Amino acid sequence: YIADTGSTPEEIIEITEFIDSHTIQFGHKIQLIQYDYYNFAKINNDVVNNYVSEDIQLLLFCNNDIKLINNAITRLVNVYIKNKNTVGTLGGRLHFENGTIQHSGMTLFLKQNNKTQYNIGLTHHGLNSYYNYHSSTQPVLGNTGAFLLINKKLFNNIKQFNENYLECFEDVELNLECLKRNKKNIFIEDAVCYHYESKTRNKNDEKLKRESMDYKKLIPVIIDN
Repeated sequence: YIADTGSTPEEIIEITEFIDSHTIQFGHKIQLIQYDYYNFAKINNDVVNNYVSEDIQLLLFCNNDIKLINNAITRLVNVYIKNKNTVGTLGGRLHFENGTIQHSGMTLFLKQNNKTQYNIGLTHHGLNSYYNYHSSTQPVLGNTGAFLLINKKLFNNIKQFNENYLECFEDVELNLECLKRNKKNIFIEDAVCYHYESKTRNKNDEKLKRESMDYKKLIPVIIDN
């Protein structure tokens, strides 16, 4: 399923020609769904609710700016099969166009504001480094929604992506909800992709403001007693 959020008429023609040329190869029709707005959570939820068959077991959320370097999807599915009763989300290693790390699992850090005050920060492990990524398959805080595999039943039980987010971080909440249900979010180090992040969605001051509001007001905090 291709959820389109603003391609030009010329690009739509190119996409439909691609779909027609690959229908026989894949054995089923690739479906193009067009939206006249952009909201990551709402659009992905809509595709799951109104287009994905009820008998589908796994959902793969994949941004349009992801390029597979190897059989990353198969590697995620294989890890899922081995851990299906305990797994939450699954994700792979994503690189920026220049080869540095964009994602190898979400992680938290303490950010000092002054001598006595700290804030909890959220980032991707190994961000902007070349080699500082997890070198083995392991549990992590979470995986980015840009390339994320999850059981559809679990996704629905969590009530899907929270649509209150204006700009981003709905994937963070999804991962935290998995942890609250005693599921492990797993990073697979040898499932590798390039992520040409935000190439089709440029950030401006207004978008950065909405992103800051999402981060400060909506991300839930989990206290383990």
